[in-house]
Amino acid sequence: MSLLEKYYKTVEDAIQRLGVDPKTCRTTEPNKWYLHRGKADVVVFVRESMMYNDTKKYAVVALSPIYLVKDELIQANRVGELLEFLMKINHNFIMERFSLESNIVFLSVTAFMDDMTDASMSLLLDSQSFYAQAFADRLEAEFGAATK
Repeated sequence: MSLLEKYYKTVEDAIQRLGVDPKTCRTTEPNKWYLHRGKADVVVFVRESMMYNDTKKYAVVALSPIYLVKDELIQANRVGELLEFLMKINHNFIMERFSLESNIVFLSVTAFMDDMTDASMSLLLDSQSFYAQAFADRLEAEFGAATK
């Protein structure tokens, strides 16, 4: 089994530990899965990343779209308030982070695969789905309901 196949197995075993059939989460891309838990959508993928010292390492990324910035929020000049809210929370995260792309707020987490076990991967995915739901609800409460 190649290193990459080992990492794919780690992801699929972790999804299974969460009580979800990994076969239902697979995509046409071998390194990508779509997981839906509660109200949270989580896209999981394994990617090769170039390091500062020109070495390559594999990382897992879990990405959740959690809030759509509506025109009403932009027109009310509240985007700065939203960004300040996100940045203050970002400061307290360990591996997670918020980002904004095409008026969608994402919550993501990235971790190297080197020493990742099924249990630690399962915890990473469980935490991602929990926080994605919690922050989606919190952003809706603070800045108004948004539709995906």
